Amino acid sequence: MLSEALGIPNFQQKVSELAQKHFVQQGGELVYLLVHDPDFRRIRAEDLRAAGKKVRLKADIPLLVQLLGELEGHNFTPYVVSAGPQEIVEAALEGIIAPENIFASRICYNDEGEICDVECLRAGYGKVAVLDHLREKSAISQHRVVYVGDGSSDGGLLRCPRSHVSGGPIVTS
Repeated sequence: MLSEALGIPNFQQKVSELAQKHFVQQGGELVYLLVHDPDFRRIRAEDLRAAGKKVRLKADIPLLVQLLGELEGHNFTPYVVSAGPQEIVEAALEGIIAPENIFASRICYNDEGEICDVECLRAGYGKVAVLDHLREKSAISQHRVVYVGDGSSDGGLLRCPRSHVSGGPIVTS
């Protein structure tokens, strides 16, 4: 979606090449391209936020979050852990999930607003680290955490014995 909106060709081909080389963790391809590919390096934070506004979530996600928050006798706090750039994820979930509850890949910018580095990649085992952090911070048992995975970057959690993972996409294409 981002590459199409900005007229950047061959996104799927570039992702496939990265996957074949096992150069980055699955799900981290976009962030890698943003830092290293000349076509993607011209993207700015405002471009990422605009792309996030175009993400189409399943229609009932806001209702689901609301209903879970109203369960009598239970305290439900929704978090999102995504390999995508923080700017895209926050814009897509604006008004649904609080920004402080979104853990996505963080990109560094130089003084001119150009992408120059990755501060943190939330793909693969980066998600395991976030889940561990949230459990420690909230002092809750692993049996009280529900994680719904929808992509290749969730594989690290599938292989982690201390996580309880189910599948089901919340984003449509």
